[in-house]
Amino acid sequence: MGSAAQVQGVVFNSIKTGIDIEVRKMRMQLRLNQFRSAKRVAPTAKIYETQIRDAMVVRRAVTLGMPVVLLSQDSADSTQENVLTDYRRLASELIRQGAD
Repeated sequence: MGSAAQVQGVVFNSIKTGIDIEVRKMRMQLRLNQFRSAKRVAPTAKIYETQIRDAMVVRRAVTLGMPVVLLSQDSADSTQENVLTDYRRLASELIRQGAD
C-alpha cells in the first residue's frame, strides 16, 4: 500500500465582507506547524493567499450540488471582481504550487 495522501494547503472560504480573519489565519498557521511536526500534513503545506469571498451564488451552488463556476457569469466590466475571479485565482495558485 502506498503512502497516505497529505494536506497540501488550507483555503479560507466564504469570507464575509469587512471581516478581519488575521487571527484565524495565525491560529491555522499554528495548527499547520503542529501537524507538520507530527508529519500529518505535507512539509510544504501552507495557507493559500487566495481567499474565496461569501456570495449568494456560493450558497446556491452548494444547495444544488454544482460547481460555482457553472452558476457564475463573467462580468461585462473586466475590472470587477467576483467569486468566479476568486476561484480562478485559487486554481492558478494550485497549479503554480504543483509546478514547484
